[in-house]
Amino acid sequence: MTVDHEFLEVVVQKELGFHSMDEFVKQQAYAIFQQKLTETESVVVRYEAKYGMSLDQFQQRIVNPKDDVLMHFGIIEKEDDLMDWEFQHHALPYFRQRLEQLAA
Repeated sequence: MTVDHEFLEVVVQKELGFHSMDEFVKQQAYAIFQQKLTETESVVVRYEAKYGMSLDQFQQRIVNPKDDVLMHFGIIEKEDDLMDWEFQHHALPYFRQRLEQLAA
């Protein structure tokens, strides 16, 4: 499928009210990164609530199989959550950086 760029320019500028295709793309990229940031923050908050601690605390305490709080969770569940939690935690600065760059 080919894209009619002239048609898109008309739609973006005249029908959607953007000054240029670049402005439209920048705004859409910003909205997508904002959504990703919100979703990622939500996942991090969910893990903090689930375990009642920060990621740093979780990382330190997960190695103790007799931890009073963590012993109520299965080892596979904790390991899966740890991997996802770490990934989400490290994604936060990336999404924030992209938003700052797109806002400039």
